[in-house]
Amino acid sequence: PPDPAPPPPAPKIRKPRPLPPPRPKSTRPTRPPSRYDSPTASSSAKSPRLMRILVARKTGKAIPKSWNQAMASDTSDKWIAASTKELENLGEKKVVRPVRPPPGANILNTIWVYDLKKDDVGDPVVDEDGRTGGQKMRAVADGRGHIEGVNYEKLASATAQATSIRLVMGYAAEEIHREKLRGVTTSTVVFRVADFKGAYLSAGIDRKVYIRIPKSADPELEKLRLEGWVWEVLQALYGLCQSAGLWGICRDRLFRRCGFKLLKSDGGVYIKRDGTHWLKVPSHVNDLLGAMNAIRLWDTMVVELERVVTFSKVGNLSHHLGATWCQNELGKMMCHLAGYTANSFYP
Repeated sequence: PPDPAPPPPAPKIRKPRPLPPPRPKSTRPTRPPSRYDSPTASSSAKSPRLMRILVARKTGKAIPKSWNQAMASDTSDKWIAASTKELENLGEKKVVRPVRPPPGANILNTIWVYDLKKDDVGDPVVDEDGRTGGQKMRAVADGRGHIEGVNYEKLASATAQATSIRLVMGYAAEEIHREKLRGVTTSTVVFRVADFKGAYLSAGIDRKVYIRIPKSADPELEKLRLEGWVWEVLQALYGLCQSAGLWGICRDRLFRRCGFKLLKSDGGVYIKRDGTHWLKVPSHVNDLLGAMNAIRLWDTMVVELERVVTFSKVGNLSHHLGATWCQNELGKMMCHLAGYTANSFYP
């Protein structure tokens, strides 16, 4: 008989490699970078901006989440003043009115939203007494109790895309560069910004909406709340699901009345031409950015719109949508997001 086959060779067992020796630790002293205003930076590297933020955190500490927390804070008097201002604003614009709740009505809750104002750089405002200032409050409806198709239809309104804003700024910068090539020393192209005050409150409501009266320091309003009265909403109040869509319809109507046309590729950009003069306005909810070669077009638009709405800020372009804008000698527009990024990471 033939010889049997030899057995297969045994598998080779590799010896494990020895671990490398640990790297020696650096003896050079390290410290966090101070250019980003990191809260962990050393005291010697803290910038004035960071010091103001730390002071605001120590004095104002936290933004209250409820009316009881606001009244228990050391700035309760400022929160009361902010709530009084908001109630006066609602009364002047005839946003709500107290009524007896109709039987079977879907009554929504009302929420106080608290916040602190910030300056152009994004720093919290600190008053002379060392306490946080710039308290602002807004009464919003809790729209989670509404049903789509029953209580509302349209949800949102068109806003200018970031690409459209860059195109508008690039077109204006190119016009400035052409003027300099022609020898024009003072450019006719200018930039402006505007901010609607209480934009949603300028749009009418399309259906019957009832909300509960919130707690406040007004004795008459507090008496109505305890007696079971509610508010009937007459304008597009913040918090309602349909408020953004109603404001978009109102904004389109206002701009078309002023002679603007809507950009086909972007529903948030409005354009107006008068011969060789032009005005381009990208809109983002209540923020307007205008690029034009005739300032009279902008002034006319502001006057026409102020008949219906109110502007809280109208001026030159320096800050818009959290970004810092500037222009170099060649006419190019530059957008800096350093402040926006710092406020996002270290609010």
